[in-house]
Amino acid sequence: KQLGQYHDFGFYSWKEKFDQDSLTTTLRFELRELLAPKIKLKNPLSFFFDEDDATEITHENIKRFIDWDIVLAADHVNYSIDDLKKLADWPKVLPELLVDIQQLLRDALDLQRELGEADDLNDRSNWYLPSISPHRQNRRFNEWVSLIELLRDAWLAVQKSHPARATRIARDWFDRPYPTFKRLASYAATQDENITADEWVSWLVADDCWWLWTSCTLRETMRLLVLRGKYLSPSAQQHLETSILAGPPRQMYREDLEPERWPDFSR
Repeated sequence: KQLGQYHDFGFYSWKEKFDQDSLTTTLRFELRELLAPKIKLKNPLSFFFDEDDATEITHENIKRFIDWDIVLAADHVNYSIDDLKKLADWPKVLPELLVDIQQLLRDALDLQRELGEADDLNDRSNWYLPSISPHRQNRRFNEWVSLIELLRDAWLAVQKSHPARATRIARDWFDRPYPTFKRLASYAATQDENITADEWVSWLVADDCWWLWTSCTLRETMRLLVLRGKYLSPSAQQHLETSILAGPPRQMYREDLEPERWPDFSR
């Protein structure tokens, strides 16, 4: 299906049918189509283009010739979702949609990986959605991040009805690639007392303490420390403090950093 096939009326029609029939299998399939991530091609910013050195297209210089955004199949998804939240049945069906939303988010991140804009340790979700929890800085200019908010809301709905399942989901998130899922796991740890301090500390110090220091997960890490830090066991506190004093991992910084400058970054 071509990008742009779905527009305002596509989601409006879906909302009307959902309001009448609640969630059917057909409507679930239709929702997946409406929220499917796509690549939208566009002209590059003019100052990137230099006729003298742009003679060969490579992975490194391709954005001099063509630019792109990750979008969703439907238009104005944020406004449509805000309308859905007003319906009485919407919170009830969110747990049923969690797996679908989770896969759509993974698809969006996998597309970004293909475009060279995400990998296991880095993505740009914190640029487009600074906070997993609701926050005034979440301007939602890039609509694919609405999948993150939808997944958060679906998890919260699961937590109310099936706390044990919610805990399993949060643990699974941390084992998935991309900082986005690490952010969701850390947010869940602020809400779920079944995720112990020893467990979330082990998350922060995983991968040579990458998640303790990376800016990709910074807000969720800080909120986790603020909201749950007082529940640290002595062993977890010691582990965390030792990791903080050791400083960030060397691989976070460029390879050609002068050795004499490294102490300035690591202390």
